[in-house]
Amino acid sequence: MRRSSILKRAVAGLMAAALCLSCSACGSSAGKYAKSYLGSVGQVLSAVASKSGGPAASAAPSASAGAVKLDTPTRFTVDGSGSFSFQGVDGASFYLIYFCDTAATGDGDDYLYASSPIYEDGSGSYTGQFSDLFQAAYGEYLVKVFAFPDLTDASLEMSGAATASYTYTGAQSDPVIDYFWDTNGGAFEAVLTNVADYTYQAYPDAVELTFTNTGDPADVVAATLEGVSESNTALTVDGLTRGGTYRITAVSRSGSPYVTNAESAAVTVSEGVTLGDVNVLSENYTWSDGWASFPRLTPAFDLNGGSAGTLSGRQGAMTAEAEAVPAAANAGCDYSYTIRIDFGGFAMDGALDLKSDGTLEFTESGAGPIAAGAITGSWVDNGDGTATLSYAPADIKS
Repeated sequence: MRRSSILKRAVAGLMAAALCLSCSACGSSAGKYAKSYLGSVGQVLSAVASKSGGPAASAAPSASAGAVKLDTPTRFTVDGSGSFSFQGVDGASFYLIYFCDTAATGDGDDYLYASSPIYEDGSGSYTGQFSDLFQAAYGEYLVKVFAFPDLTDASLEMSGAATASYTYTGAQSDPVIDYFWDTNGGAFEAVLTNVADYTYQAYPDAVELTFTNTGDPADVVAATLEGVSESNTALTVDGLTRGGTYRITAVSRSGSPYVTNAESAAVTVSEGVTLGDVNVLSENYTWSDGWASFPRLTPAFDLNGGSAGTLSGRQGAMTAEAEAVPAAANAGCDYSYTIRIDFGGFAMDGALDLKSDGTLEFTESGAGPIAAGAITGSWVDNGDGTATLSYAPADIKS
């Protein structure tokens, strides 16, 4: 289950509880407690996981004052697959399950993950899977279940915790690698694009890539991405031969005691990437230059005019085409164009020069929050009235 699904489910349950509260007097101790509880749970469910795989702890809700404590749920059992069961108690309106650090033995100690409400249904017995309540990182936990009264009932307060130990283990995902070959700088960048999959597993100790030249089996280059985290996912690979075509494979390795496969499957990133005279990027490779990002590759630019590339925005999926209109060729150029860009209502002008020495320069005027900028690169005549434009991200000026 993806994190977004967990949040949607939790929010739906909490909104129902909040609706009940809004129909009651908020001045009661139950009302005050409910506000605190709802805010606390929402904060935990939106927390971002740390490098070790778990989000920062948040304080468990405190008990209401001057009320009778509900009985503690009984027969709370947990098995290795993440199934749980417990017996409900009289007076309960709903139950919450918490995942805590193994040392957090007190009812008021911090917790790491909290479920959405499990509502009393009169059956007296409750079973389920933790994975249906929330997504947790692999690891060891003290699991607690509390009973709660109706949030409008000031005469009752939450129960003490029934507890059980649980060790959550599982397989690490296979790595997904995207890439970009920058022909102008001669640099190959590999990016671990499914890093979010490891957030609730355990970050790999290393992701190892192997490049094998299909035309020269002796030309093998190994590269390793170490210290994987949400902010460390990219690797520049050195030692590759320009002009060579490489088969690329990748494998992730983990020493976590909670990961059941120390080594992932060896995945094929590409059967053959040619490091030639034009840029190459995988389908899901992404980048950012700021408010508006220059294109990286335009494979079939119409020399009679048309889109010189797609600019992408920092916010969401906003894009804009750089429309090129033929103009008189400038000195030292085979082709020159004026550029018009309408980026989310911001109109920008610019120019594109395809120079006789095989280089290019693209400029844009900027507008609103988008700064004026320029990027250079190279171009190749395809011989069919089109050209391949390869932009050089290392040479962006603004």
